[in-house]
Order: sequence, then C-alpha cells, then structure tokens
Amino acid sequence: MSGLTRRAALAAAATALAAPHLARAQGTQLAIATGTTGGVYYPLGGGMANLLSRNIPGMSATVEVTGGSVAIASCSAPAGSG
Repeated sequence: MSGLTRRAALAAAATALAAPHLARAQGTQLAIATGTTGGVYYPLGGGMANLLSRNIPGMSATVEVTGGSVAIASCSAPAGSG
C-alpha cells in the first residue's frame, strides 16, 4: 500500500470513527487543515469536507490552506508544549 493510499485510508477511518459523535452536534463547523492548494492533501481535505457536510445534518466542513505538515503540527500541539 503506498504512503498516500495508507494516509487516505487512515483519514477515512478517523472520519468514520468521529462521525457518530459529530452527528449529534447541531450547527457544527469544522475546518480541515491541509497543505497548499497545489499539494495532494488539499483535494483530500476538500473531499472529506464535502462528504461530512453532505452526510451529517447540521455539519459545515471547510478546507483551510496552511503551510503544510509543520504548520499543522504546530496548530495541533497541546498548549504549553512549544
């Protein structure tokens, strides 16, 4: 399994696990951080946002362009860790 395919499968699995919890929320907004618009993760994030928005009532998911994996890692670091 290639790296991109494995990552796509992991992202899909994470989305499937989170979906039941998200389904209970009303008027929930979700921003999916990706890399640049020319990178491979922007279309993947867009597809995930589209699926979530269409299939979960009250969910509004969007894609946010970031500086890539380093920027995303710094956004998701626990408070006080860096």
